[in-house]
Amino acid sequence: MSANKIVMLIVVLALAYWAYMNFGTPEVKVEVDPYAKGKSMFDVSKYDEALAAYTQALKDKPDDKRAVESRFNVARCLEQLKRDSEAKAAYKAFAEKYPKHELADKARKRVEAYDLQNVK
Repeated sequence: MSANKIVMLIVVLALAYWAYMNFGTPEVKVEVDPYAKGKSMFDVSKYDEALAAYTQALKDKPDDKRAVESRFNVARCLEQLKRDSEAKAAYKAFAEKYPKHELADKARKRVEAYDLQNVK
């Protein structure tokens, strides 16, 4: 390789390094769907993160078609976190608000189980 080619290669590499250091790599922002995040976190037993994701989803997108089931999942997260009084209240609120939903019977059964345990 000739000296001119070596010098040219060094200049190109120096310019590339300078550009990288000054401008970096482009920042890519990916919006994570909070409903999907809640399910993913629940599936790997990260109940506190699932609860936060479901709560955020219900706040940001209350009219989403997944909102009803997410309200039930909030109760499930609370139950897994051993926050029994809050879980019982969430299950009860779900069953009362959505009495004909397919998950309403499960919610009522969880409330009954908490009643048997004398959870307030």
